[in-house]
Amino acid sequence: MSNLAGLHASLHEYETAARWADAACRFGFFPAAETADQLRKLAAERESLPQKVLGILDMDTTPRVLTEPRFQRQNTTPTLDELRAIDTSYGKRLLSAKEMMLKAMQHLTSSDPDDMIRAVQLAAKAYRIEDATLVFSKEEMFCAESLVSCLQDVGVLLNSDMALLLHPPDASALVAFWKSMQLQFPEDLMICRRAACAYMFKAYAGADIKRGVQLFQRALGLLPHPDDDRDPQTIGVLYEAAAAYYQTEELERAEVLFSRFLNHAPADGHRKVPEAHFILGLIALRKITDGPQRTKKRTKGVIKKAGSVAAAHLREGVALLEHVPPFLRGGSQESPNRTALERMLMLIGETPLSSGKAIATSPNAKKWGGEFVSGPRRHLELRSDTSMLRSMWRERIATTAESAYNTKGRTNIPSSITPPRQSSVSSKANNIFTPATIDELFSALKDHVFTGRVIECIVVSVPSFNGSSFQFVIEDSQREPARIAVYDAPQLLMAQLVPGRALRLLNPYVRLANDGSIMLRVDNPSSTIEVQTLHAICWVCAAGQQPGEALKKCAKCHKALYCSKRCQTQDWSVDGHRFLCAAFRKS
Repeated sequence: MSNLAGLHASLHEYETAARWADAACRFGFFPAAETADQLRKLAAERESLPQKVLGILDMDTTPRVLTEPRFQRQNTTPTLDELRAIDTSYGKRLLSAKEMMLKAMQHLTSSDPDDMIRAVQLAAKAYRIEDATLVFSKEEMFCAESLVSCLQDVGVLLNSDMALLLHPPDASALVAFWKSMQLQFPEDLMICRRAACAYMFKAYAGADIKRGVQLFQRALGLLPHPDDDRDPQTIGVLYEAAAAYYQTEELERAEVLFSRFLNHAPADGHRKVPEAHFILGLIALRKITDGPQRTKKRTKGVIKKAGSVAAAHLREGVALLEHVPPFLRGGSQESPNRTALERMLMLIGETPLSSGKAIATSPNAKKWGGEFVSGPRRHLELRSDTSMLRSMWRERIATTAESAYNTKGRTNIPSSITPPRQSSVSSKANNIFTPATIDELFSALKDHVFTGRVIECIVVSVPSFNGSSFQFVIEDSQREPARIAVYDAPQLLMAQLVPGRALRLLNPYVRLANDGSIMLRVDNPSSTIEVQTLHAICWVCAAGQQPGEALKKCAKCHKALYCSKRCQTQDWSVDGHRFLCAAFRKS
């Protein structure tokens, strides 16, 4: 009966829950009496809430029809852990915005108008952070907008904070909506920027490019620190104004603003840095092709110089794009500016960066984990120095290492409690395998064993034991990371699976869990894992050993390798090697 009370309370059926609590009390479970009183107070508060707020609160308890999963790798709402992994000023601001929005959502359960106004203020403060809407879920934005509507229904006058949380009824009213808001609150910087962006969309009724540029000029004047290019608000407005000038063919002004933007945006970690490089590359080429007729007769030297500048911007843009998490990339990976720049470079004889061509690198260049694996590489040298997934995995190991490894060495490995999916017949008997990549197999979004396929990969994290399987992170030949769980693993095999170990994963099993998470799973490691060469890489950053510069070993376990004192210190003090080290010494 007490459990039934809790169940009905979770469904917001407080009166029914209170009656079940009373029944539990009558049958001798006396703590339920206090629970019943609390439930009746909640029921009374619920009756005083506006109907719209009740609808919002009931959203989470409404059954939803399950649909087939869709493959959407970009622009998905990030988790707090993903935001914490972005170690830039820009990422910290996004994390702050997400936390403020979550705090605002907590005030929704209150019937006190002051709490509701406080929720609006918190949500608006979060909205004013650059690109904050990219990290909010649709439900959070809907709740914030509905809360504003509730306040208006009870007579609260519209202010700039409330206006910022509202949205037009449909896309066709976008320009008219933000035009109205900008006229009501002309001194609000964020509303001015929203209105300017709306005017720049030619596809919408009422669009006015010139008016949009004027509003961006006004936004530059509304900045609290217009001369400080390091200010986050200044950085954002500089990019938007530069893009507006580029759209109106004012290339000189656009180039000046983009250059100012790039002075500090890369250090800030702004997601639009790659796009700024693509556009600057286009501007460099358009200067020699779009000028007056008498200036079009350019020498080969001038064209070559412009092409060299444009190609440098392309390389820099693609390289920096790899530092941007997928949920913040938007359309940058398929940017029309990037595509146009590549085509223009080909027309003038320059070889643009291609996704399918390898770039010759210096033999002394710093190598990273996936570069040791043979096969085509989509991103080549342009991968970020450390994988976000690998960084998050190290954090997870650090939090569990003490309890998992600060014990006596294990002698038995527990078996999997779920039936194996991979064939128990030796996969190595069939030596005809087609190469596969993690991206290719994960894109299918299904729980499936890909028979006849093989993934060439390398271990880039220390394995962690969760009681039934060993889990770690691998990267394939394209530097795409993935989690992998190995069940029924012999101790001899697991002793070899340390960072730097190259593997061939035969007949890979892609495990799609009920919660939507996706990973690789191995049930028969003796028949599906081929252990290859052990490469010397840093256990923290995956940097390869350079000629004449041997990696340093941990003085205690003699297994962990580091490229620098900094990586060794981080692994010991932050990533939990002080616990793993003892386990390695016992093995």
